[in-house]
Amino acid sequence: MDSITIATSIQTAINVADKIAVLIRQSSKADKELLRLSNELLITLTNISRESLSQLAEMYSTREAHAMLEKKVVELEEWFEKEKPSYALKDICRDVFVYERRKIENSPEPQHWLCARCFDNNKKSILQRTGIDFKGTYYICHECNSPICDDSKKRQPNPGNNPRITWKY
Repeated sequence: MDSITIATSIQTAINVADKIAVLIRQSSKADKELLRLSNELLITLTNISRESLSQLAEMYSTREAHAMLEKKVVELEEWFEKEKPSYALKDICRDVFVYERRKIENSPEPQHWLCARCFDNNKKSILQRTGIDFKGTYYICHECNSPICDDSKKRQPNPGNNPRITWKY
């Protein structure tokens, strides 16, 4: 039995109980206990009806949310299938990986690196350079806060300068 049938049945029971209460009130020999019980039945059925309608509304709301989530999953899958071919996994230095935009002629989008962790989670987060020193060039992913050091691009310390200084951009 579905929710609509249950709600209809409850409404029918409420109508019958209401008619019984009216007949009992009109009867000169009405038993007060029978009247009290029919009123109690009517109140109970009304509460059940109200609760079932509330649950029915919640069920429809849940169905809508489920449909929206399914649509979002499809959109993310389509995005990933569209974006993935545009990037290649690159080993920028030992054990450090990023996704690099493939070179496309006449593309208005500049070359950039994406965070591998975020890209694998269907997020496109461009790595931002935060500094450079004698150990390498530092990047950060602002989505997952992953720090990356590209030690293949070390700067030789200038003898006149302190090699511990990090130049921030």
